[in-house]
Amino acid sequence: MVNEAEEIGELPKGSRYRISMTVALWKKETLLKILKAGETAWDIEKRGGLQRANEINDRFYALPIGSFSNPPLLDIHLISKRQLMWRGTKLLKNENIFHYLEDRPKASSWKNIYFECYDLIWNLYYRMIWFYKKIKSRE
Repeated sequence: MVNEAEEIGELPKGSRYRISMTVALWKKETLLKILKAGETAWDIEKRGGLQRANEINDRFYALPIGSFSNPPLLDIHLISKRQLMWRGTKLLKNENIFHYLEDRPKASSWKNIYFECYDLIWNLYYRMIWFYKKIKSRE
């Protein structure tokens, strides 16, 4: 985890999410060392990619968790396991670029509801951690 006092910090080998396939800037040579044909973004984050990231000497950086409440970039999850989510359809239509992905399979209603609930719980969890750390730092 990155120290809150830092604007950006290095993630040591063994960090749970040393790599992330969400909003990220990559050095091409490093990314090519991580990628493996046939793996999804989730496979890369959870399995082989993390192992491969820990085997190389390249450096990985992240923002502190406090930046979650005011992120420098907007990150909207549009696709889950190759399927377009409701929020993806809405955003793409609002931006008048839906035609690029209109043929992509759409996620079921249940998958969308599950995803929205999962996202809500995950975001609440991180906000609680951030709030707790903020309170502790004032003591």
